[in-house]
Amino acid sequence: MIGVVAQRLNLGFNLTAREILTFHGAYFGLPHHERMKRAEALLERFKLTDRADQMVRGFSGGMMQRHSIARAMMHDPQVLFLDEPSAGLDPQTRLLLWEIIREYNASGKTILLTTHNMEEADALCQRLAIIDHGRVIALGTPRELKASVPGGYLLRLRFGLHSHVWNHTLLEAWVFNGNAIVFRREVENGVKPL
Repeated sequence: MIGVVAQRLNLGFNLTAREILTFHGAYFGLPHHERMKRAEALLERFKLTDRADQMVRGFSGGMMQRHSIARAMMHDPQVLFLDEPSAGLDPQTRLLLWEIIREYNASGKTILLTTHNMEEADALCQRLAIIDHGRVIALGTPRELKASVPGGYLLRLRFGLHSHVWNHTLLEAWVFNGNAIVFRREVENGVKPL
């Protein structure tokens, strides 16, 4: 069996988080006791227990994304397809999601992940395919692909304002042949001590 998480959310907005998971489990033939137990475990793992009996239409985008992935894992598929799973997530939620993906993969499951985030690909994938206009242009482990770039180097840039209120951005990019692939961007806001 497979599990799929599309880039666009497709939850039943008139159901609670728990109802969506148990309905999904029933659709795949899980017995009632197993559905309830698995739903509770997934709600806990995805940090949604406190909202389990609320309708998902009131969830934030990050909560809906976590719930969509929990739903795809409800029937414990051997292969899980994730399309841009961390798009639009805050850094804390993204790290939680990465931890869950690593655990699921370590349990012997196959995960196919599409992402434009090179940091995510490097952190989660054992094997990468870079596709351009529908054609595979590079294939290998993250280490192999980085090593295959001649004359490449890591570039880190930090931008900030000079005032007591500061905002800075950190960009990391792999640069080769005059082209840069940005794979990490962090933005920090706050008040600089005077």
